[in-house]
Amino acid sequence: MAFLAGLNDYLLKKYRHSTFEEAAATGAPYCLHLHGHTTLQGTLAENSAYDVVVAAADGARLELPKPRIKMLYPAADAQPVQAQLTVDADVAARQLEPIVTVKQRYFVKNKTLFHLMRSQEELLITLLEGEVLKGLIHSFSRYEVTFALKDETQVVILRHAILGIRNESGRCYLKSSQQALRDWTRSEIYIDPRPRSELRPGLKKVKIKRRKKVIIR
Repeated sequence: MAFLAGLNDYLLKKYRHSTFEEAAATGAPYCLHLHGHTTLQGTLAENSAYDVVVAAADGARLELPKPRIKMLYPAADAQPVQAQLTVDADVAARQLEPIVTVKQRYFVKNKTLFHLMRSQEELLITLLEGEVLKGLIHSFSRYEVTFALKDETQVVILRHAILGIRNESGRCYLKSSQQALRDWTRSEIYIDPRPRSELRPGLKKVKIKRRKKVIIR
């Protein structure tokens, strides 16, 4: 079976990583972008499977369902991130809501993300409410894509908030397009094993005769 060299090892090490867990453990202030074109700064006081509790600077505690969160980054990086954030007006005009049902989300395959991370191709990621960021994939996990902007500032994008991902020429890397394009097969780390007959020269197929059942009446 064909595969990308290193992908399985990467997933074993990184797939369960959670920035929410990390932020809750450190108590560092973060900036969260929420649906409704709002931002919230605070520390993550609690993290559960489906929700987080954010302690705001004014002492208020807000419980947020994770699908409402589009992206997050350390509060200290707010200025450089927002300076590089643009908005696609056509997408914003659609007023898309958070997609709660998993099967209805815009998927990016792990093998596509791994290929793009290794190739360091410059990409444009568009979120459900039209926010657009340009940069490189630094890492990814089951629910997150860490995106490095041009000044190396890192933004954690929640995979459920992604509407589109493409390169400068417009090539789409969503699962819906990559099912046919299969760009990961062009990667230098793509390995397609040779046929078994080539791996073991002289191997011949041998027909195995099956014994006939004898029924004694």
